[in-house]
Amino acid sequence: MRWDEFAAAAPELAAVGEERLRPRELCLVGTLRANGWPRISPVEPEFVNGELMLGMMWRSPKALDLLRDPRLVVHSVVSRREGDEGDFKLYGRAVPVEQGERRDRYRAAIKARIDWEPEEPNYHVFAVDIDSAGFVEFAPGRYGLAWDPERGLRRWKQRESKPRQWIAGGAASTRCSSTRCLCARGCSTSAAGTAPWSSGWPRRDLTPSASTRTPRRGHASSGSESKTRARSAASTPSAR
Repeated sequence: MRWDEFAAAAPELAAVGEERLRPRELCLVGTLRANGWPRISPVEPEFVNGELMLGMMWRSPKALDLLRDPRLVVHSVVSRREGDEGDFKLYGRAVPVEQGERRDRYRAAIKARIDWEPEEPNYHVFAVDIDSAGFVEFAPGRYGLAWDPERGLRRWKQRESKPRQWIAGGAASTRCSSTRCLCARGCSTSAAGTAPWSSGWPRRDLTPSASTRTPRRGHASSGSESKTRARSAASTPSAR
């Protein structure tokens, strides 16, 4: 689907996407390398006669990725952590633009924007064939949009996140959100200030039980002591 067709199907989502792609003149493009690992690269997006086009250097790694596997994601750039800029994403396929009027229009659009144009034929141009799109804003609006041809446009509102309550050791606990936690199993910190194990994972008692404790030298275990006493009692004559 071309960009103008996408804009007709989801005008609100296309508007927020264009607001984040056109003025900044930069986006991030995700591709797949030959070994299956993802690659992310900065690319200048260009709106050309109703199409979203991506220009790339001749035989660049990201261009070779798309020639081998056309699947890609286009992501708006984000410059700060507050989340108020919003994240716009496009999922689709890259279609090579060969020699012809479409390629000439791309060069003219570049020339009008930055007073420079690439020389033929030493560059790649891809038109984005859009499959789906999405947008999310974490603050202050805290809402999201999602679109695909089958289900159309969906809008959702993000609720304020609250720490989940857990019961551990008989006290109310909140799941640890520390990024420095090495447990990686959802440890929790109780309201009383202790740090019990999360109730969502099986607890492992770190103190060995009496049955598994290794007896020290010169000392018999509780089971051995009972057997010794029983043998002693059997061999001792009963008092008369």
